[in-house]
Parts: sequence; structure tokens; C-alpha cells
Amino acid sequence: MWLAAPLLAAIFLPTDTTAFTYAVHGLPLFGLSAVLFSLNIVMIGYYQSIEKAGRSTLYTVMRGIIYLIPAFIILPQAIGNDGLWIAIPMAELLTLLTIALTYRR
Repeated sequence: MWLAAPLLAAIFLPTDTTAFTYAVHGLPLFGLSAVLFSLNIVMIGYYQSIEKAGRSTLYTVMRGIIYLIPAFIILPQAIGNDGLWIAIPMAELLTLLTIALTYRR
């Protein structure tokens, strides 16, 4: 998403629109979530595989609701439009930190 944001945005949006400009700017920010997402999914799968379904479900709810909804509310107010693009990476990061801290214990 860092290198091909204009190409990706052009698949879905006309290049002469404001939405295209927002997408080209925001896709690299949203792309930050890819690695965090992958690590979270691996750890959630790990907890499922060792039959800790409660913990796995909790982490899934954290990344999809508990951290995500406040991120979508707080970040745009704090940093503007970029907050919308960063909300998902932030929820993924907070989930990963929670997993890491509890895993260490």
C-alpha cells in the first residue's frame, strides 16, 4: 500500500475526485495494520490450538470492538482525518501489546 496507493485507489475511484486524494493519502497509513493484523491472527490461532478459546475470543473482541470503536471515536478528534485511517492499526497495536504482555506472564 505504500508504493501502490494511487494504483489501488484508481481501481475503485475516479482519479479526479476528492475521495481519490483521501485514499492515496490514507492507504499507506492503513497499511501499517498489515503486519500487526498478521501477528494478532497468528496469536489468536495459537490460543485456539492450545484450547484456550476464551482467551482467543477475548483477543478477537479486543481487536474488533473493545479497542477499535474508541479508536474510531477518539483518533479523528485528536488528529483529524488521519485518525480514521490509523484507527485500525491502533486497535491492532493495542491488541498485540495486550497479547504480548499477557503472554509474558
